[in-house]
Amino acid sequence: MIEIGSRLRSARQARGLTQDELARLAGIGRTSLSQLENGTIGEIGVRKILRVCAVLGLALQIMPRGAAADAG
Repeated sequence: MIEIGSRLRSARQARGLTQDELARLAGIGRTSLSQLENGTIGEIGVRKILRVCAVLGLALQIMPRGAAADAG
């Protein structure tokens, strides 16, 4: 979750959004978003992640464990 969290944080900051703004737009709690960005969230549904990605204009890609991630 840490990698996805850091990518979400970078995308949020690049779009000039605060955590409060993104959480409101995605319909999730700010604490959940903070934990997602920090990789400390215990459990989160894929639908919530998809909503965050949609607001940021990102696509979620599922890869096999151990597969190299695209650096882009």
